[in-house]
Amino acid sequence: LVPGGDWLVADREGLGQGAAQAHLIGLRSGREKRWLLAGEAGPVALLDARPETADVDREVAARGGKKLDRATVDLLPGSAS
Repeated sequence: LVPGGDWLVADREGLGQGAAQAHLIGLRSGREKRWLLAGEAGPVALLDARPETADVDREVAARGGKKLDRATVDLLPGSAS
């Protein structure tokens, strides 16, 4: 997600209901926190603030995040040290 960064998955939950459901993944690096919002298909959003809806486009517009192509995001297994 961030070149040279070491972001760890801090938590994961579902957001929204039915067809409007998305995965919300909390990422942490030191004291900084970001959120990755990912629907079942399409782009994902990297946000500085916790989203209120599962709508990627709406949350990027409202929170000034970055919309990313799903194929460019890799969540790799790791360990906290």
